[in-house]
Amino acid sequence: MTPTEVSSRNSAKRSVLASAAAVALLTAGIGSAHASGFTFEGPGIGDQDFYMGAYVHSWSLEPDEDEFDDRYEFDGFGGGLFLGVRVFANVTIETRIFTGFGSQDDGDWEVDLQHALSTVGRFNIDLGTPFNNEFYIMGGISSYAYEGEYDGTEERKELFADYSLSGGLGLTHRVAPQAWIFVEYFNYSIGGDVDLDSWGAGGMYRF
Repeated sequence: MTPTEVSSRNSAKRSVLASAAAVALLTAGIGSAHASGFTFEGPGIGDQDFYMGAYVHSWSLEPDEDEFDDRYEFDGFGGGLFLGVRVFANVTIETRIFTGFGSQDDGDWEVDLQHALSTVGRFNIDLGTPFNNEFYIMGGISSYAYEGEYDGTEERKELFADYSLSGGLGLTHRVAPQAWIFVEYFNYSIGGDVDLDSWGAGGMYRF
């Protein structure tokens, strides 16, 4: 087995472990919310301990120069889903999954963003407006993987799979008693070997 194969296999194992940790944290949070009965801040919101939603983001990926022997940047669009649970007065735990739409190319390389799976803690700040707007800050861990093909090789392979610290921020706007829209920015690789971040908008339903 070559050093590259060993590195790829170890990265894949770390990605699986990060995903398992994400599921465990969310499960623990759900149990805590059932026991506590916490609700979101703001008048008229009621007992909404859980939330789910979807979003569309524009993403940007800059791989490690040592991996590609040059500097490349890939930009595209993608979509994601998330599920969250209230655990403290202004804190939720959230699991997010994101994937790119189609392939993106830069010079000799064509790359697909396969997935980015994140578990984050989210601190929500009620701004006290008539529409219960909230500002939120997220921090946690993400695993991500992308594959690609070098021009003319017709061989697609996994180029990178790893996990890293991640975080973001956003702003919500209430449009119905249990529905919100939001804009946000998210960085999947804080201090990691690649630069992978995204920004966009979505919708959320609390229950």
